[in-house]
Amino acid sequence: MICVANVDAIEQALTTLRSERHLHRVEAPLQFLADAADARVRGSLVAKYAEVETHGDTGAMFRTAIVRALRRHATSDDLALLECSLRTYEHLPPRDTEVAESLRAAALITMNEVDQPLASFHAVRLLFEPPALSGEPALTAAKVLASQEQPLPLYQYVSTADPAAAPEVTGECLRSLIGAPAPVLRELAARFRECQDEIVLLGLFDLLLTRDDFNEYILTFLAETRLDGVFQWLVTTVVAIHREGLLPGLQSMRESEPDRTRRNILRDALSLI
Repeated sequence: MICVANVDAIEQALTTLRSERHLHRVEAPLQFLADAADARVRGSLVAKYAEVETHGDTGAMFRTAIVRALRRHATSDDLALLECSLRTYEHLPPRDTEVAESLRAAALITMNEVDQPLASFHAVRLLFEPPALSGEPALTAAKVLASQEQPLPLYQYVSTADPAAAPEVTGECLRSLIGAPAPVLRELAARFRECQDEIVLLGLFDLLLTRDDFNEYILTFLAETRLDGVFQWLVTTVVAIHREGLLPGLQSMRESEPDRTRRNILRDALSLI
């Protein structure tokens, strides 16, 4: 039996969507409609996208919200809309800043629900385009390719891209290379041995902690690094996942570590065993 209250809420949200031209007045209805089980939702979202595209929206924020809401409703009939979104680039003065990166990221996620092979091609393209400060759309592209178990473009990225340009993207690519052969992982471990970016290092150690053959590398890093945040995260993670091959090394380090703060980190973590 369909709940009358729910039907009324959907009708109200659809009415608001059709009539309002300001995003802040439509954000809540869009979030509600994103999960609403009603055949009218998809058509209303597509129509609103066309309307907004005609009138324009600064920063593509309205279109981004619509495409996100469309995710669970999209069909193959929406591929043309999503293709258009994925190739939308808009620039704002005075610095000619590109502002549609979130739209491309949202469109990629939605396309991946409808046509994964097509989405994978766009994901590779977006992975290698210059990212915004947020890391988008390259960050979303890396996640989509990882979800599709396509490691080769991710490996290409971490092998060639400057990690300082988009550390979030590099970190995401690294943690997604779990199935890579041991020689590839050794190469990556060597490449990032001197890296000082915490975001990149979190991705690297998310990857290396899945393998037992990097215990010495991890313990050496802990002994040498001056990055206290990464040190604490790594020690806590090793204890949390109970990596038996690393625990004796941590216990030995607790006894010999000259830094009081780090001794306390080791003590507190190991007390949980």
